[in-house]
Amino acid sequence: MGSFEFADCPTSVPLAATTRDGSPVQSGTLSLTVRNKRDRSLDARLSVRPDAGAKAGWFAIDGAATTVPNERNVTLAPNATLTIKVAISVPPDAAPGNHVFLIRIAAEDNPDDDFADSPSVAFAIAPSAPPAKAHEQRFPWWAVTVAAALVIVFGGGTWWATRSRPAVNVVGELAATATQRLANAGFLVDQVEGEATGRPQTTVIKQDNNPDGKHVTLTIDPGHYERGAGVQPTCPTDTELLNGRCYSQCGPGNRTVGPNCALLGCPAGTYGTSYGNTGACLGSDPIPGWQCETIPHFIRCTPPQTARPSTAGDCANSMELNGALCYPKCRAGFTGSGSTCTVASQ
Repeated sequence: MGSFEFADCPTSVPLAATTRDGSPVQSGTLSLTVRNKRDRSLDARLSVRPDAGAKAGWFAIDGAATTVPNERNVTLAPNATLTIKVAISVPPDAAPGNHVFLIRIAAEDNPDDDFADSPSVAFAIAPSAPPAKAHEQRFPWWAVTVAAALVIVFGGGTWWATRSRPAVNVVGELAATATQRLANAGFLVDQVEGEATGRPQTTVIKQDNNPDGKHVTLTIDPGHYERGAGVQPTCPTDTELLNGRCYSQCGPGNRTVGPNCALLGCPAGTYGTSYGNTGACLGSDPIPGWQCETIPHFIRCTPPQTARPSTAGDCANSMELNGALCYPKCRAGFTGSGSTCTVASQ
């Protein structure tokens, strides 16, 4: 199980026309949350991963160095969350169309195996306004324009009122494929996150065609949902709960060492020490069956340990044990990992 998980991540970011350093740009901001699922602090690196058509220079993670704005090093406290903001700034010479990107967080000590990716996030680049043409004194084509407009109003009004919506139906397809198909057909696409239905992650579950004939809104299956916080399992009265399991008590003359038992006290001719919190015994000779080492003036021996019998902790009928805690059971077709239920592989 990875150390990180994303939450509250939109599946689309709208871009608005604005200016930067006196030049027109299209900009927007993504805000999402990442959580450290471990009981220890973790150093990690955030990075933006755009599709082939987008440029890495369009993205800047809040708090990143100006030299590499699309990457940022962070430290997450145990079980802590961090809100991340990513600014998108598209220059005026960018070709109009639809793109997707995602955010990756990877552990610094194991980036190839311990990482998590956010859901894909889509954004649409609108065409730039064409430059105005210089006025020319020529034949009064305005009269022709007025006449054509009258024909359009009276002859084409019926077509405008009854025109059909886009014929491209992408419900059931994955968001990346669906967005590309609609873009190829000339539509601008927005995405919103819907409820998890059990279909593969990023499946389009609903399509709304805007009456303007240019925009399409896709509702995307996130592929996961939160099932609530976990609670401690229960154990019989004569056992001890440790990391979700119920361990038998160590018998007389023994002491508890995590999931194991070890002898309590030292044999005759030796004496005990708390050195290193090991319960070691010091003497002049090795103790048979013990682990011994020579130190200045003494031989230090630690007693052998035996595993304590254990069983899984008990959860209520409506819950299941996952790791060390009990969580509400996931719906059919989903598998649980901590507090998150994710659609099973299909």
